[in-house]
Amino acid sequence: MNATIETRGATEKDYPQIYELLDKVMYSTSEQLKGRYRNYPGTKPEHSRTTVVDGKVVSHVRLYMAEAYYGNATIKIGFIGDVCTDPEHRRKGYGAACLRNGIRYFAEKGCHISMIFSGVLGFYASEGWRLYPVSASVVNVEYLKPVPQEGNITVRRFERASDLAAVAEVYEKFNRNRFLPVKRTIKYWQNSFYWLHGEREENFYVAEKDDRIIGYSRISGNQVTEMCYLPEFPEAVPALWNSIVKWVEHWARRGVLEKELRVSVPADHALYPILKRVPLFHEITYYTMLLRVISFQGLLQALIPFFSEHVTEDFSQAFDLDGEVVTLSRENGRWSVSPGGKDAVAISSEEFFTRFLGLPVYDPPSRPAEVQDLLVHLFPLHVSHFYHLDSL
Repeated sequence: MNATIETRGATEKDYPQIYELLDKVMYSTSEQLKGRYRNYPGTKPEHSRTTVVDGKVVSHVRLYMAEAYYGNATIKIGFIGDVCTDPEHRRKGYGAACLRNGIRYFAEKGCHISMIFSGVLGFYASEGWRLYPVSASVVNVEYLKPVPQEGNITVRRFERASDLAAVAEVYEKFNRNRFLPVKRTIKYWQNSFYWLHGEREENFYVAEKDDRIIGYSRISGNQVTEMCYLPEFPEAVPALWNSIVKWVEHWARRGVLEKELRVSVPADHALYPILKRVPLFHEITYYTMLLRVISFQGLLQALIPFFSEHVTEDFSQAFDLDGEVVTLSRENGRWSVSPGGKDAVAISSEEFFTRFLGLPVYDPPSRPAEVQDLLVHLFPLHVSHFYHLDSL
């Protein structure tokens, strides 16, 4: 007798089976994930995409959607997490069916790209995702020392009830016009504490000057996951760093801290020169971020405010991104994006995302010089950065 197989969005009634599957397969327990499923902004049961065989949930992916900064533009990212299949039902295409179903859902909701954080490449690569680097700085805790700090700045522990709005403002002002940080609404901030499990709030510090919060830092495990500051107050950084040094000394004396501290800040951050002066400083690169375009046309349309800052001459050029042909034009100062086009220049996902992330690219010798020049202006070199909190 043939099995009844269906891939679809979950309903409230499916949650008990989903949680049972997560407990069976995932490293995180369903109790941990319930906090995220209940509190992620806009969450719905249908954000779990499932393959159901004879009434039993055997495969699952969870979808999360958020807007992110890209310079002065805003893009919409579809994140995928909690991917699992019952061991008894693997190698039957059920997981791939969930991913494809999720991509269609993202497309319906207007997402431009999809992002996954995973150490598993082959499975996702076969479904169109490509792997890109994420970097972190590493310092040996034995060599950490306080640094000189300026101004009348005090550092204290974060108090959620009184500090959250000010911290959210610091995050927004620091990350506005940067590349790929998620746009966190105040509700996102409030609800995020329900799904954080590696962070303790006593490791969350704020820097104040004249009773105003001007910066903050967060530590999770052996990693400084965030340090943001108001752009006009870079002096918050040495003060926050000195509080981290004290934290390291405290826990190192108790023998519960690893030898290395990882620090996740962009390379243009005011902390970076301080880190580079620490003996044995080095950087590591993780290959755990996977990206896939959902709508090339929609993405280019969303990026027009960014393009407008870098391209000032009229042009019309068709691009073929893995089979999706789109024409990007500027005529008399007005931008447009339309499907199709003649004489399209082929661009692979790998090349596109390398440019999108602000990394240098080797241009194919056969490509016309004017097209190469256009791509350089559309996607100039820059520093992209993504925060640990948002990597679901």
